[in-house]
Amino acid sequence: MFDASRFESDVIPSPYLTYFFGLSGVDVGTIGDATAAKVHATFDQITQGKFTNPTEQWPVTHHMCRNEHKSDTLNQIVSCANLIKSRNITTICHIGIGGSVSGTKWVSHALSTWGFGGNHPPIVYISNHDEDHINAALKGIDIEKTLFIVVSKSGKTVEIHAILDVISSKQSNPNFYSDQCIAITTKNSPLDRPDVMKTITFDTGIGGRFSTTSVASLLTIGLGFGYDVADAFLTGAHLADMAAKNHWKTNIALTQATVRYHQQLAYPGLAFVAYGHALNNMPGYMKQLICESLGKGALLDGQWSSSNHAPLFMEGVGPDAQHSFFQQLHQGAGIIPVEFTSCAATTPNQEHMLRQIIGQMVALSSGDPQSSPTLACTGNRPSTLLLLHSLTPEAMGYMVATMENRVVFEGLMHHINPFDQPGVELGKRVTEAIDQPGSDAEKAFKQVATFLAQHVE
Repeated sequence: MFDASRFESDVIPSPYLTYFFGLSGVDVGTIGDATAAKVHATFDQITQGKFTNPTEQWPVTHHMCRNEHKSDTLNQIVSCANLIKSRNITTICHIGIGGSVSGTKWVSHALSTWGFGGNHPPIVYISNHDEDHINAALKGIDIEKTLFIVVSKSGKTVEIHAILDVISSKQSNPNFYSDQCIAITTKNSPLDRPDVMKTITFDTGIGGRFSTTSVASLLTIGLGFGYDVADAFLTGAHLADMAAKNHWKTNIALTQATVRYHQQLAYPGLAFVAYGHALNNMPGYMKQLICESLGKGALLDGQWSSSNHAPLFMEGVGPDAQHSFFQQLHQGAGIIPVEFTSCAATTPNQEHMLRQIIGQMVALSSGDPQSSPTLACTGNRPSTLLLLHSLTPEAMGYMVATMENRVVFEGLMHHINPFDQPGVELGKRVTEAIDQPGSDAEKAFKQVATFLAQHVE
């Protein structure tokens, strides 16, 4: 039976976020202390840069970006702002794939929606080497007055180099790279080269999907929204790291992880739905953060798990999502937990969207026991709500760090390494093998190419 009091009893407020988990289907009160005891010590090591990623054998250091090394990032923003001051830059183009773009895109879209940015250059994004995507991103832009920020941790990402080849062919400046390109990569990578305007290197211990508070993201944010916005963003992220060390009753990241850990043991899927224009890019960001961090079966002790640690991930933006896959959430044979996320309402229609969220949560929980099986909804379908109630750069930093920490906690609970991605690397290696005569990949590609040549005009 639905119990409205759970919205009041099972809630964690913070200066920027509030988490409602009373309809999650998980009794955190009976397991919170035991869960925290298993992960807090390791999390402390991680935030201090003392935990080694066992796959790559280097420390995990992204937390240091909003603490000890915060000034390094902010100084780079100042340096680059001075560097381009006399170059009449009218647009910033951020080039990256996956984690090198998803967090930056989410944060910049939210900040722009809330009116930050002022007289700073607008930001466009290229995250695909399809010429159609590149042409669409650059349409109406004066390429010769655009600053290109190229982000690739390894510097070997083939899509990045293909994008640069297309862009360089579209303009006549023989000094394109030295006049208009800033490379952000790791030391001695192929992008760490002398022919660009400036190369900024960052630590190898910062994973792509955990790089939103690093210079890989903050340079674009800082140049596009200003130094003060970047500074406030990092301040908020650091506050979230401090909150992640609290008791679970005041710790949103840890409680989220506990809820999701126990939901994952019971159900294979997760629907992540963000409401409000400012959060349009959050579902895509969360999809990578969750699936790339938790989507692995190898345990830290070298054994292979029989459980799935990452959900089959559904994502969308409300209320459009309500009219696409919510039918399955309410009446599907399998139960899919739902995470709702929204901003504080500042307009009448935004308040109506909050009403829609609460209505959906109550409907999922209580159901509708009609006499006809066709119309009946069984109820007892779990959901949670994360509400962002401060529309500021600090709040965005706090939210990003909370999401990162929540996924790290989940990885520790599952006893897996949330910081590697061997499956992604395998796909890259096999793709490269297409150029190797006699390889399985080359044979398969030739068969597809031959078919297309014979049947497609």
